[in-house]
Amino acid sequence: MLALSGTGIGRGIAIGRALVLDSPQHEVPHFQIDAKRIDDEILRFNQAIAAVRQELQHLQSNLPETAPPETGAFIDVHLLMLEDPLISKEPAESIRREQINAEWASATMPRRWRRSSTTSPIPIYAPKKMMWLR
Repeated sequence: MLALSGTGIGRGIAIGRALVLDSPQHEVPHFQIDAKRIDDEILRFNQAIAAVRQELQHLQSNLPETAPPETGAFIDVHLLMLEDPLISKEPAESIRREQINAEWASATMPRRWRRSSTTSPIPIYAPKKMMWLR
């Protein structure tokens, strides 16, 4: 049996108020990396991406037969997101360029995407097409 926690993605709709107990941004460590440690920090970031990919692949290959069919597609979407350079490459570039830790480089990416979306020639990234939770 597989137990998942969180909001269901199939067989119904959940409607209700979201309660944010604490802003995750306040919990993300933010510090400068010594120039000699940048490559180690980028390696740590890349290892984290690989670990998440491996965990998702493990989940996908071990889905019970009783899992809703959309569960596999949901995991596929997350695997595809890991291939997106904005998630898998940009934070590493920020680590190198700004000498910041991996957690902060990842946590600040949505803010950077919002800023860059205002000048994007790609319609899907145009400001009125984007919907941000924060």
